[in-house]
Amino acid sequence: MLELNALPRSGPFLHVHHREDEWYYVLFGEFIFRASGDEFNLPAGGGIWLPRGIPYVWANRATTPGRLILMCQPGGFEKFFDEIGNVPMNKKSPDTMEEVMAKYGMEMLGPPIFAFSWMQQH
Repeated sequence: MLELNALPRSGPFLHVHHREDEWYYVLFGEFIFRASGDEFNLPAGGGIWLPRGIPYVWANRATTPGRLILMCQPGGFEKFFDEIGNVPMNKKSPDTMEEVMAKYGMEMLGPPIFAFSWMQQH
């Protein structure tokens, strides 16, 4: 289980997990999730279950920071965040992100929802 901080109008690339099922719970902020062709707008107190194999993307749609709880099963996915967080800023790129994602059983499929540099988040 992890707590994620999300800068305004930011979020990950469109991707799919091949190993983990995930559940997100919005602590505060306004989030948009797009999964399997559906769109979900989640305010504080909202949650969404995303089973492995489902392509999805999310973003903090607000102009203020937001916070999420992320629960993954099985465990071990926290190592992805440790590794990507240790990549020096001058080495961060979509190619680096794609490489680290692949190492942890994920596949990058497309851009984030908003034109925002993911590098500012990590």
